[in-house]
Amino acid sequence: MPDKFTKLNAPYFDAGTEQALAYNKKIKLKSTPLVSVIIPAYNTAKTIETCIKSMLGQTYKNIEIIINDGKSNDGSIDIIKKYKKVKLIFQNPNRTKARNIGAKIARGKYLFHIDSDMELTPMLVENCVKLCEKEKYDALIVPEVSVGKTFWHLVRAIEKLTFLNDEYMESANRFIRSDVYKRLGGYDETLTAGEDFDIHQRLLAKNLKIGRASAFIKHHEVLKVTQTWKKGYIYGRTFKTYINKYPVLTGKQFSVIRPAYIRNRKLLFSRPGLLCGLVIMKGIMYLYTVFGIIVTFITGKHTRT
Repeated sequence: MPDKFTKLNAPYFDAGTEQALAYNKKIKLKSTPLVSVIIPAYNTAKTIETCIKSMLGQTYKNIEIIINDGKSNDGSIDIIKKYKKVKLIFQNPNRTKARNIGAKIARGKYLFHIDSDMELTPMLVENCVKLCEKEKYDALIVPEVSVGKTFWHLVRAIEKLTFLNDEYMESANRFIRSDVYKRLGGYDETLTAGEDFDIHQRLLAKNLKIGRASAFIKHHEVLKVTQTWKKGYIYGRTFKTYINKYPVLTGKQFSVIRPAYIRNRKLLFSRPGLLCGLVIMKGIMYLYTVFGIIVTFITGKHTRT
């Protein structure tokens, strides 16, 4: 019997899967360029094995896996070392720098930046490569659904569904040509939050061609109240840098009442319990975002950690 997450995500996830399978079947590649998957990691024992297995189980096989670990102490390094196809490095001062360091040693024509709590659907990399090779995309947005076990995971899942196909919220160009990434200078290392939105804006500014994959990522986020606090605080500490770069965009992305929520109000109101949970979760996060902004204002320094 389908669980609550399958029921919630199915209309979107299943449609994307069918579209990806049909496209993958139709398109034949003349070559199979190398894809470098880059993953920053720190104390990810609960999710890293699922992540690795999902990459090894791809229908597209020409993949190198680079994990940049921040010297984890929860046993995740031992898990990673079981997989000989994984290149493990220890140069992870923070998430943004870890991605750039991984990109420097990557050999692939394409870079795929994911998180350690993400699971790739089996046909995803094939879908991305075929889209880029056939349609000549420079970068791809990869859609996500959130999965988990608790009420708060369901809250996050319904929020993620409102972001699908939204021009402001679904703009993480995780799959990108390596030469384009280098031309842009990689991720902005002054940002520890919003770096994925930032690189999307820089792609647009250069008039580069951006597409969207059909297949999904399953995001196994570890949701705790303390992590919601921390996430909000980090956003607040990097807020000044981000808003200085994108004053208009910031208002649309970080507004309490986002356009994505309004556009998907029927979905949200169809699940009143989850809607109430979303209000509570975002309220806590915004409270700590404001706290982070105040700390930055007092100290005059934004965080880079």
